[in-house]
Amino acid sequence: MMFMNQWDIEDAVQRYANHEVLGPATKLLHRFMELVNDNSDGWAHWKAAPRAAKKLMMLIESGEGTASDLKKATTPIKSLCTRHKLSMTF
Repeated sequence: MMFMNQWDIEDAVQRYANHEVLGPATKLLHRFMELVNDNSDGWAHWKAAPRAAKKLMMLIESGEGTASDLKKATTPIKSLCTRHKLSMTF
């Protein structure tokens, strides 16, 4: 399973801060991780959250992507947030 821990995510936020697509992607993943940490046992323990973010993490790890790729990668995260009544802006 693809997994980025908190430090991987924070590193990616800094690394891609000025990237047109990956900058917003990493910031979104970081916000999602914080939301999960605030509303569950934590990012590393609630397996459903990283599973929902798998496409987004793969996009970030690839180092390239389009706005369309980013939109597709957020769909499972939106679904999880809806199912579990977690409020997050996309």
